[in-house]
Amino acid sequence: MTIGLTPTGFQTQLLAEWLAALNADQLANIDPNLNQQPDSVLQMINGIVAERLATLSDVLLAVYTNSFEGASGIYLDRVCALTGITRLAATASTVVLTLTGTPGTVIPAGRVVSAPATNTKWALDSSATIGGGGTVSAPATCTVTGPTNANGGTITRIDAPVSGWTGVTNPLDAVPGRDIETDAALRARRRKTLTPNSLGPIGAVLTPLLKLAGVTSANVYHNPTNATDANGVPPHSVEAIVEGGGSAQIAAAIYGTVALGIGTYGNQSPVTITDTQGFAQVIRFSRPVSTEIKATVVLDIDPTLYAGDTAAKQALEAFVNALLPGQTVVVSKLAAMLNALPGVTDVPMLQVARLADTLGVANLHFTPREVANLQFVNITLTSSQAAP
Repeated sequence: MTIGLTPTGFQTQLLAEWLAALNADQLANIDPNLNQQPDSVLQMINGIVAERLATLSDVLLAVYTNSFEGASGIYLDRVCALTGITRLAATASTVVLTLTGTPGTVIPAGRVVSAPATNTKWALDSSATIGGGGTVSAPATCTVTGPTNANGGTITRIDAPVSGWTGVTNPLDAVPGRDIETDAALRARRRKTLTPNSLGPIGAVLTPLLKLAGVTSANVYHNPTNATDANGVPPHSVEAIVEGGGSAQIAAAIYGTVALGIGTYGNQSPVTITDTQGFAQVIRFSRPVSTEIKATVVLDIDPTLYAGDTAAKQALEAFVNALLPGQTVVVSKLAAMLNALPGVTDVPMLQVARLADTLGVANLHFTPREVANLQFVNITLTSSQAAP
């Protein structure tokens, strides 16, 4: 067996194979009658050398693997950087609060409030002054990153009081943040920018969009015909469907890549940019539409290890809401995730559906214009100790 770099990649051996190779070489090149019994000094030396060779070859294999598509962690970040792709950082959920109290009361930035039911904590982004009507709106950010949920009306506890500040609530649901982009998602996004389509009109628009800061996903529809196509795109137009990123940057990237004479189409308010000759150019694009779904779950649990129904529902909510536009809600994957939670011994029943549909066990499919959205209040979960 050839060891090291070969035409098919890097080849190595297991510890037992290294030891066997050392023994065979000694018998062939020194003396076929050498004592290689397990308790012999020679065999002990061979064992030490074989272990070092195996460790070294494992290190070399890791270096080789992390130089290409199979890289992970920081090494994947470095591979992606070669083509201008950066891992998406974790972000915190945000919410707009209504603060009540005595008019004129100043509430400093950083004061913390929380949702009693889930104990999620939120800090004011900036100082706020109670208005003449006894209320003021104030943006706040969750104190931890990730897709933390807070349904409307659930943030009601003041953790850091101020004299004259008497109440807090959130009229609307929080806007979920996200976890740091996984290796699998980063690989997929990088792969999408390197497809052969990057040489065509779709890829020419798609690739720069995927490289924009904050963009988590993008798809492009192109209609070169004289009639509106099956995707609803008007004649001779391009529709970019983009999740994340700033509108101005997205519009500039589209304008810089769409061919002359091709219009832009989308569900967002048009963005006007100025071209190099000083003329105003109107660019349109789409954002994926959030499609609410519901779920009903039955869990068998070990109560000594189970963290509780609230934690299980939050885990399910976060898992679904991390899906990208167009991705399928796969029931078996949801069950596997729940089954991996501490204290969950089985998932005997799990059904999902769009909010207006009947629950069932079928997977939920979405177009690139849709993204699944599962809210805590739309999860029905029952847990009980499994029968012995």
